[in-house]
Amino acid sequence: MPRSEEAIAERLASLKAELAPELEVIRLLGTGRMAEVFLARQVSLDRLVAVKVLSRRIPRDGSARARFDREAKAAAALETPYAVAVYRSGHLGDGVPFLVMKYVRGGTLEDRLEAEGPLPESEARQILASVADALTEAHERDFVHRDVRAANVLCDREAGRVLLSDFGLAGIRPESQDADARITRTGEIIGTPGYLSPEQLKGEPATEATDVFALGQMGYEILTGEGPFAGKSQRETIMRSLREPPTPLQALKPGVDPQLAELLERCLAKAPEKRPSAAFVAKVLRGEGTKDQANSGGGETPGETNVLETLLKRRLPQTVVVTGAVGLGALYFIAMLADVLDKPIFQAGLATFVCSLLASGVIAWFHGEKGPQRVTPLEVVLLFVIVLVWVAAGVAIFVL
Repeated sequence: MPRSEEAIAERLASLKAELAPELEVIRLLGTGRMAEVFLARQVSLDRLVAVKVLSRRIPRDGSARARFDREAKAAAALETPYAVAVYRSGHLGDGVPFLVMKYVRGGTLEDRLEAEGPLPESEARQILASVADALTEAHERDFVHRDVRAANVLCDREAGRVLLSDFGLAGIRPESQDADARITRTGEIIGTPGYLSPEQLKGEPATEATDVFALGQMGYEILTGEGPFAGKSQRETIMRSLREPPTPLQALKPGVDPQLAELLERCLAKAPEKRPSAAFVAKVLRGEGTKDQANSGGGETPGETNVLETLLKRRLPQTVVVTGAVGLGALYFIAMLADVLDKPIFQAGLATFVCSLLASGVIAWFHGEKGPQRVTPLEVVLLFVIVLVWVAAGVAIFVL
């Protein structure tokens, strides 16, 4: 028998002895970065369960055990059908912690994507809405998951739904923390590299918006089979995530619903405050946004809200108002100098005022957001057209 099989057999025998008679350990289901998961039968209720045990490869320090205890508390606190239930937790004789959880038949979402490839849009909506619901419940209870990814979403074949699992990295959100709750060190990057948000890559605290960013990335993978910042190397992917906007979803999957594309791209905004909440994402994905907003007196559809938010975040109205105020002041000053309303100089000033308003709107649209933005061909063409209009107006006023 190979050494690895001997080790597994040894481990099974040890667990069977320690967890009996309440649990009958049957076999190893799989191993992860931090834990091993075993299939067992809970004798008292005659049901199959999953027993998650901290891996012996992990250093037995307080941090690893605290994360395990935190997973038990986080998962047990959630009252949602879209998160894996934790029935109990405890410690083995040598102090290694374990969890007894719901056994989910069907494997992970990552396994399914590898086997089947991108999923239909209707199914992708259901999966993302379910995960968003689980995150909403966690966020309302002050937990941030911090490791949302396809490998941590289980496909429950019996119930016909997906469940968010692995709250081992879950943390108390920053504004709710005290000194004792800070399990991880300041500046420590926690999570899976390909899913890390810009603020996590910078070593900043994870918030609810961090989970929403990962949800947006997972949405791209479910629909297209690749991430929104995919590069030739992990370094390139990380740099794109930090500096560049996501690849438009419609470029990767032509024909996708524009509203869905816009929603996922909003989830991937560089600034956390510009991302929607998990609750909003779930409502839009289920088509409940319009009804809920109307009931609350908002009266706006999600699309209308998105347009307004987009204009404001690009600071287009503010820029145009400031430019207009300065331009009107200049025109008023020219008019005060003399009666020039019918003179070429005033007409030229008026043409300059109108073209300046148009140019400021274009510049604000392409460069109004915080952070560096690239110059695009469309922006250059629009500004060139405005300059041509301004020159043509000048020629018409002073020459013709």
